[in-house]
Amino acid sequence: MGLKFNAAEVLDLGVQIEKNGKVFYEAASKSAKAENARVLFEHLAKEEDHHLAAFLKMAQNAEKSAEPETYEGEYADYVRMLAGDNVFTKADAGKRASEHLKDDSAIIEAALKFEKDSVILFQGMLEGMPERDRKLVEEMVKEELKHIKHLYILKKTCAIK
Repeated sequence: MGLKFNAAEVLDLGVQIEKNGKVFYEAASKSAKAENARVLFEHLAKEEDHHLAAFLKMAQNAEKSAEPETYEGEYADYVRMLAGDNVFTKADAGKRASEHLKDDSAIIEAALKFEKDSVILFQGMLEGMPERDRKLVEEMVKEELKHIKHLYILKKTCAIK
């Protein structure tokens, strides 16, 4: 039998990802050289804040799972397998990631990777979710895909290589 997740568990991850994303984009906006990069990073930081509020509200209404783990740490192991080291699932991950970026191009590439990895994580977790919870998580995926779109537009329109 496969691992089962519910919206509450995924939304908890979403909350952590959004918190870290906000910190990352705030730091990115301060270090951005190109004006359009700075403006987008500021915008994405604000969007992360809006997403955070939305995810917290969704989490209040989401059902908790009564499905026990097969072994202690099973959910965490599965999340680590899906997320790797690149998704903002750990406290202070956004701050640590932003400290290593030197230029706009590196920031954009890191942001794209984090956003894509978040989508992969959420979509992977959808596989083991009851139907009643899927809509909430699918909304999370749509929001993250919007960020990817904005970042690709920046990458194409900026004088960043």
